Amino acid sequence: MILELFDDQDTNPNGACIIFSTHYAEILDFIRRKDNVYITRKTDGSLSVSKLSAECRRNDIKKSDLFLSNCLRGTAPKFRQIQNLKETICQEIKRQRPAFH
Repeated sequence: MILELFDDQDTNPNGACIIFSTHYAEILDFIRRKDNVYITRKTDGSLSVSKLSAECRRNDIKKSDLFLSNCLRGTAPKFRQIQNLKETICQEIKRQRPAFH
């Protein structure tokens, strides 16, 4: 995996870093250190950034579980938002489906 190349002194002898964003929370489980993970949140048009290590000191929980459970607040969509999206998609599919006689 590409992230492992940056974490290995043989393939990264000069200590280069990689900066990326993701909506695939499970990829965070491949990053060993929590102080290398930053959380961004957008609230009322303002962007805030914090370190995962400052928000959660526990090491026994997978990083992806922290994000997907919304334990960190503001890292996962609300249930109602997901339901609204599902309803909208279903309505659009029904609208575009040709009627069979």
